[in-house]
Amino acid sequence: MLILTISQSYFQIYGAILARSNVDLFLETIPNILVDFSVAAKVVNCFFNSKKMKKLLITLEKDWIKFKSEAEIKILNEHGVRAKKMTLTYFSVICGTITPFMLIPLVPIIYNNFAPVNGTLPKQMLYAQYDYLFNLQVNYYPVLIHSYIATFAFINDIIAIDTMCMFFVQHGCALFSIIG
Repeated sequence: MLILTISQSYFQIYGAILARSNVDLFLETIPNILVDFSVAAKVVNCFFNSKKMKKLLITLEKDWIKFKSEAEIKILNEHGVRAKKMTLTYFSVICGTITPFMLIPLVPIIYNNFAPVNGTLPKQMLYAQYDYLFNLQVNYYPVLIHSYIATFAFINDIIAIDTMCMFFVQHGCALFSIIG
C-alpha cells in the first residue's frame, strides 16, 4: 500500500510540475497534492508513534478489564457507542464526498457504451495532470486502475488513522467521566 501511495504522489507532483505552463491545470492539481502531503504526515506520524499508539491500545484494553462496576461499564459503553457512531459518520462523509470524484472517469465510458449518439465523449482521468506524464491513448486503463487503487489506499489511510484517534479521544472522555 505504501508503494501505491508513494507512486501516486510522485505522479501527481511530477505531473503538476510538467503542467505548470497550463495555469488552470496547475492550480487544479494543488488540492490533490495537499491531500498527498496531509496523508504522508499522518502516516509518518503513525510510523514514529506506533509504540505509543500500541501502548494506548493496551491501556484501553486494560481499562475495559479493570473497571467492573455497572456504572463504569455503562460510561465506557456509552463512549464506545459514541465513538462508533462518529466513526461511521466520518466514514460515510468521506466516502460520500469521494464518490463523485471517483465517478468522473466512468461517466464518459458508460455514456459512450450505452448512449445512442454518433460522437463520443473524451476519456477522463482522475488526475488531469497525467496527460503530461503518460500516453493515455495507449496506457489509459492501467493508469486509471492504478489511480483508483492508490486513491482507495489514500482514503483507507485517512479513515483508519482518524478513526483510531476518535476512539482514543472518546476513551479518554470516558475515563474523565468515570473519575469525575
